[in-house]
Amino acid sequence: MTEPQDQDSADSGGHLTRAQATQRRVDQGLFLEAYAVTGNVSAAAKRSNVHRQRHYEWLAQDAKYQADFKDADDQAQDALETEARRRATEGVPKPIYQGGRLMEVVYEYSDTLLMFLMKGGNPTKYRENAKPLDAEGSGPPDGGMTWDEQRDLRHAIARAKGDAEPS
Repeated sequence: MTEPQDQDSADSGGHLTRAQATQRRVDQGLFLEAYAVTGNVSAAAKRSNVHRQRHYEWLAQDAKYQADFKDADDQAQDALETEARRRATEGVPKPIYQGGRLMEVVYEYSDTLLMFLMKGGNPTKYRENAKPLDAEGSGPPDGGMTWDEQRDLRHAIARAKGDAEPS
């Protein structure tokens, strides 16, 4: 990709001309639209014909562009989450062939994606080291041990007693 000829170059007074400012807003809009779809700076640069370095310059110099980029990034992340949710709950079609003939189409669901969505949506409840709450829901009933710590303690006690490992 070739760099556009000094489209953001300031005049001798350090200001963009009206035409340059207009072109800059157009280029920023094209880049941000492409980024919202692709979620990738290089891909957005290619789609919008805006050099990727220009994006980083705008981020460093333009507060409005920073906010607009944050919005575009949120849109890209929302699209990913929507697709992950679809794959986790609706599944992905998988054709089943036998002897070269299509026999049926089954849907495969992603438990892993579902788990990530749950952890992302409620990290306090679904994180790896989540702590159980007491009956009032105010804190851990065990003085702050995680489920994993409780399990390890039960196993250590069982081994010390010579008992079979608890489940």
